Amino acid sequence: MSKSSRVIDGLKTNTLYSFQVRAKNSVGVWSDLPTAVTLTTSRDTSPPPSLSSITLLLLNGFFQLKWAKPTTLDLRGGGYKVYVWTSNTPASALLIKEIGYTSNSTEIFIGDRTQDGSLTITAGTTYWWWVTTLDASNNESARVATTPASGSVSVTGTGLAHNVLSNLSYATAGHTGFEPTVTKGNLTAGSSKITIGGTGTGALIGAGASVDVVESNVIHNNLGGLTTGDPHSQYAFLTGRSGGQTIHGGTGSGNSLYLRATSHATKGNVILCDDGGNVGIATGSPSISDGFGLHLGGKIIRLDTSKTPASASATGNVGEICWDANYIYVCVGSNSWKRVGIVTW
Repeated sequence: MSKSSRVIDGLKTNTLYSFQVRAKNSVGVWSDLPTAVTLTTSRDTSPPPSLSSITLLLLNGFFQLKWAKPTTLDLRGGGYKVYVWTSNTPASALLIKEIGYTSNSTEIFIGDRTQDGSLTITAGTTYWWWVTTLDASNNESARVATTPASGSVSVTGTGLAHNVLSNLSYATAGHTGFEPTVTKGNLTAGSSKITIGGTGTGALIGAGASVDVVESNVIHNNLGGLTTGDPHSQYAFLTGRSGGQTIHGGTGSGNSLYLRATSHATKGNVILCDDGGNVGIATGSPSISDGFGLHLGGKIIRLDTSKTPASASATGNVGEICWDANYIYVCVGSNSWKRVGIVTW
């Protein structure tokens, strides 16, 4: 016997594990499995460090919170929590959003509600904000206030989010250099006009000319001003575009895109391809051999929480899969489970 002990790392905290050791003699015969020894790992109770700073941006119709993602803080399996209140009393603040550890920003829109449903974000109301870090053991850091600590946003009478547009160019045979600049904002369809000053050689529109406003008050969280045929390239086309389209969650490094069914406290479902078609993750050409399905371009599927059905007839839906330290379970019929053992090597 060359070793009488072994170090096993990578175990989860506060988790029950079962261990068995067999011996093998000089001719390769293994002993029977002994009675298992069980052990529950200790739980990490130390809170993670707080964020160093959080920036609060007051934008047209929504709040944006941004922070530097910690480089020395391991939040895998945890993330961040965002709290809000109507006065500078962090102890009274309510949880409004939980965010995964890969993010370094989030947006809160008018109409969003705290998770208990008791507070709804409304225009023109001043709110204070705090963010905490959360580790894999659900330990939470102290609440850190944003800078500035409070502020309000409004969607009334603000019109377009940006009142000045420049570097719009036009070129055709015999006419080049036309660069109109929009100089009037707060636009109302049917009554406001955009004043344009033409510059450059061969300007087609003279200084002081105006253009009627057809669509107005288009903001990121309110698409009410868009018509069915609107080709606006900044927003997802509501009824589809010829050739398909790409939706980006942001323009900065590490930005994320979130799909949520509702901001209401009672959550619904997010439905993908309910009328057929494959879903691809990390692949641009999902392919399934029989019918429709999910095609992963990576190498690993991760289910990070274990589950042990209470019995072979425990409640389950056909096709559900789960695992624990000893078995993989598959629901092969309504409330009908089968399992296969898993061993190390």
